[in-house]
Amino acid sequence: NVADAVRWVLGEQSAKQLRGSKMEDVIFAGTQNRKPLGFAYVAITLDNSDKALNIAYDEVTVSRKVYRSGESEYKINGSDCRLKDINELFYDTGIGKEGYSIIGQGQIDKILSGKPEERRELFDEAAGIVKFKKRKASAIKNLDTQRANLVRVNDIIGELEHQVGPLERESEKAKEYLKLKDEQKRYDVNMFLIEAERLKKEEDELNANLGIVRGHLDEERGKVEEYKEAFDEYEERIRLNGEAYEENMSSLNDNSIALNNSLGRIDIINEQINTARVNDAHIKERRESLLVQKDAKEKELGSYEKEYESKKEDSDKLAKAIENATAKISVMQDSIREKEAKLEGMKAELINIMNEKAEHKSKLQRFEATLEQINIRKAALNSKLIKGKSDQQGLQDELNSLKAKEEVYERDIEELKVTNKELENEITRVRGAIGDMNISIDKAQKDVHVSNSRYESLRNLSERYDGYNNSIKKVMELKNSKVRGVVADIIHVDKKYEVALEIALGGSIQNIVTDDTDTAKKIILYLKENKLGRATFLPIDSVKPSKFDKEAVLSETGVLGLASSLVDCDTVYRDLVSFLLGRIVICDEIDNAIRLQKKYNQSLRIVTLDGEQLNPGGSLSGGAFRNSSNLLGRKRELDELTDAIKKAEEVLENSRRKLSDLRQELANVREELEDNNRIINSKELDLNTIVMQKKQIEDKLSDIDNEYNESKKENLAINDEIDEINASIVETSEAVKALDKKNDEIGEETGSLSFLISDEKDELEENKDKLESLNMSMASLTQQLEFARVNVERVREEYDDIIASLDSMADRKEDVLEAIKKKEEEIEKLKSDIEDYKNIIADTKKKIEELKAEKEVLSKEEKSVYDKRETANSAISDLEKDEYKLSNRLEKIIDSGEELHNYMWEEYELTLNVAKELRDEELTSIDVIKKKLNAIKNSIKALGSVNVNAIEQFKEVNERFIFLTGQRDDLVASEQELVKIIAELDEGMRKQFVQKLEEIRVEFDKVFKELFGGGKGEIELDEEVDVLEAGIRIISQPPGKKLQNMMQLSGGEKALTAIALLFAIQNLKPSPFCLLDEIEAALDDSNVGRYAQYLHKLTKYTQFIVITHRRGTMAQADRLYGITMQEKGVSTLVSVDLMDEKAIS
Repeated sequence: NVADAVRWVLGEQSAKQLRGSKMEDVIFAGTQNRKPLGFAYVAITLDNSDKALNIAYDEVTVSRKVYRSGESEYKINGSDCRLKDINELFYDTGIGKEGYSIIGQGQIDKILSGKPEERRELFDEAAGIVKFKKRKASAIKNLDTQRANLVRVNDIIGELEHQVGPLERESEKAKEYLKLKDEQKRYDVNMFLIEAERLKKEEDELNANLGIVRGHLDEERGKVEEYKEAFDEYEERIRLNGEAYEENMSSLNDNSIALNNSLGRIDIINEQINTARVNDAHIKERRESLLVQKDAKEKELGSYEKEYESKKEDSDKLAKAIENATAKISVMQDSIREKEAKLEGMKAELINIMNEKAEHKSKLQRFEATLEQINIRKAALNSKLIKGKSDQQGLQDELNSLKAKEEVYERDIEELKVTNKELENEITRVRGAIGDMNISIDKAQKDVHVSNSRYESLRNLSERYDGYNNSIKKVMELKNSKVRGVVADIIHVDKKYEVALEIALGGSIQNIVTDDTDTAKKIILYLKENKLGRATFLPIDSVKPSKFDKEAVLSETGVLGLASSLVDCDTVYRDLVSFLLGRIVICDEIDNAIRLQKKYNQSLRIVTLDGEQLNPGGSLSGGAFRNSSNLLGRKRELDELTDAIKKAEEVLENSRRKLSDLRQELANVREELEDNNRIINSKELDLNTIVMQKKQIEDKLSDIDNEYNESKKENLAINDEIDEINASIVETSEAVKALDKKNDEIGEETGSLSFLISDEKDELEENKDKLESLNMSMASLTQQLEFARVNVERVREEYDDIIASLDSMADRKEDVLEAIKKKEEEIEKLKSDIEDYKNIIADTKKKIEELKAEKEVLSKEEKSVYDKRETANSAISDLEKDEYKLSNRLEKIIDSGEELHNYMWEEYELTLNVAKELRDEELTSIDVIKKKLNAIKNSIKALGSVNVNAIEQFKEVNERFIFLTGQRDDLVASEQELVKIIAELDEGMRKQFVQKLEEIRVEFDKVFKELFGGGKGEIELDEEVDVLEAGIRIISQPPGKKLQNMMQLSGGEKALTAIALLFAIQNLKPSPFCLLDEIEAALDDSNVGRYAQYLHKLTKYTQFIVITHRRGTMAQADRLYGITMQEKGVSTLVSVDLMDEKAIS
């Protein structure tokens, strides 16, 4: 565990190497008496007064803590750090999980391994090239990253190279396309305006004609309405006549049907009266027959009722006898069952008594054996109580002494922690200031980066003449000494005038300034021959300044001056600026400009600061000005960016200086905090030792106290147990005697009860025979009684039917006589109704004839009105056709107008009023305009497919191409630098490794001879392999043997050879400490002695911690530590200073 703890604190990450399955296994898991812990913690402190470790402290404490959650903490002198920091601290010192400061059987096995390349790690550490190898690995990783980035950048640049050329051509085509589209718009708009005027004129004419037709329509529709009212009146009268006719016809029909019904009804009633009289005779005959049947049934019913009563009386007597016999049998059965149950209970009780008696005898034997064992336990317990009391007093004295020491340490640590809290607050404050300063630096760096990017972008745009026509670019690429530049290059304008001046200059801003006319002529010829487009030139020797003859304008409100006066330029260009801008007035805003234009009769050219332009003659132009190229503002913005970059860099430098001061302050406070933490750690370690010792004593005292109390309790319990057992013995003996007496009494009682049960069973059988005879007689009588009851019910039912029939005959006779009377009365009423129906029918026929005559007259008058209405409707139909034709033509004209307006809006986003501003009075012929449009469309068609976004795409792709080309150059330079670094590292490592390996080889032979008492040890590199990758062979020749490979040696010779190698490395490059874990286990006693003596010699420069079970090694040690486990699962350290012991002896 000690070796594992040291390996773990130095950075071991494999739980398997620490004999666990997961890192959580290193945490104390608890015992029966101790709870598990939540973390594991190890700290190791090294003396660094010789500065062997690359850290500015004389003492270095490395600590590691792991929690059950899996989180880890690493610290160097109390300050949080990374595992990487600990590894780098111990590189090439021999310390570390892979160094030679911790040597166990695993490392010995690796040295003894048959594979030479597996021994490399030990020799690399000894040669001091581990950190160089780590640096090389990091450099190779960076190189791979740079090469991957370079491949990606080259791929992108290759793709962009394929895009730049086509995009540039598409961009030029797009510009030509946009120019043609502007021309097309001009002709389209004017043709739209002419067509709109024509359509408006036709629309007005059609509206007038449509008004006349609609007037005639209204007149005819009025007539139709009058005829319709008259027609509707005749229709209503005819309808009423028809309704009256139908009503009388319906009445005639109803009364005729009623008359016929009444006559038929009289015939039916007479027939019903005859039928009723026949029924009355039948009823009388049937009644007399029923009276005879009634008398016969009365006699038969009396006979059957007497027979039933006689049988019923015999049945009741027999049932009573059966009931008495059954009750007697039941009583006897209950008595027998009760006696049998009692007998069974007595038998069971006898068995229980026998079992209980046997159990009591067994108890007596157990009580006697237990009593003997308890007496033995009581004697041993008394002896234990006496010893426990003696041990308790000695431990209490030791505990009081440790508590006093604990209080002193706790007070000192608390004072130090208060100081630490103050220092931590100071660190927090300084860190906050550093964080704020880093934010300021990031912002300043970002400002510098943004400004530099913008500056480079603008500079590139300016140098490439982006925003200028292709012909201008081609001229500027000639770099002719007599070409001074474009107009935008030779003038300087304040920012607030830039918009106004760009509008004022218009296309002239791209005019090229030359020294003389000849130069301009030559360049024009060059453009023509190479078909590079057109350009306008301003030769300095021929351009004359313009004169402005309205000086009064300059004093008007809102006038800022002539455009030429607002421009700065060299004197040589002043006439040229006057030529371009000397007659243009700059005004502050449009209202003042309009007022000024009106005052001077639309004779001025005025431009406002917002870009509105008023031209001579009265036309105006304006709107949103999108100055994407900003040709005039580029130089100004470049100068402003230069100043901004300078200021941002000054701010950045000041911030970095302040950050450096804050970091120094933080380092000072941290150093003070680390000193305090080191003192606290030291005192806490001592305090922890005291607490552990105190805890051990308290646990021992608690255990002794608990054990003493438990022993006392146990002694009392034993006395109680003895008394209880003696009482139980007496009680059990008495119980056995009582059971014997009870057994005799129950035996006598069971004999007499058995005889009594046998007599009662014989009597029961006799009574059961008697009951069976009575039941058979009862069954026969019950059958006879049921037959008599059925006869009585049948005859009574037949008698009741005859009585009911007689009552029914009497009721029916009365009903028949009453019905005949009512039918005769109904016939008299029907005869009266027939006379009334005949009178009504005659009146109705007369009315029907009158209505027919009236309808004929109304129909003739209605037809006359209908004919007049149809004539008017025919006229309306003709007029509606005329209205439809006119409306249809008007609708088509309106649709044509809307289509024109929609076309203008969809194509150019122009309304009629806005389009009128673009009217060219010279364009009056539709045919001419159509020819022009066809020519323009053919030109556009000849261009083929056009990508209007190509202009912007070309700009973006070209800028990205330039940027990535610079990035590629940087990556290539970085790659070459990394290759150079790796080569230098390889060269340095080879020299150092070869040199150190030779030193180790010589020292190994020397140590080998000393440990073996002669012989020879060799170290060789694999041939034909790079020195840095070659395997290492160890060849050993013990005294009196041939030179041979390690694998041919005995186990002890192998181990001693490996030990000789380790000691050789320690001689050349001692590690501050070295932990050896049973590496001499395979040696015999004589070799152990030599090993231990040599080890003692090495303690001059290295502290050795040796884990061993060999007596010879222990004898050479200065101090012995024993690891014991007095408490299960808890290790305890016991130490003996052998130097002191030797001095005493």
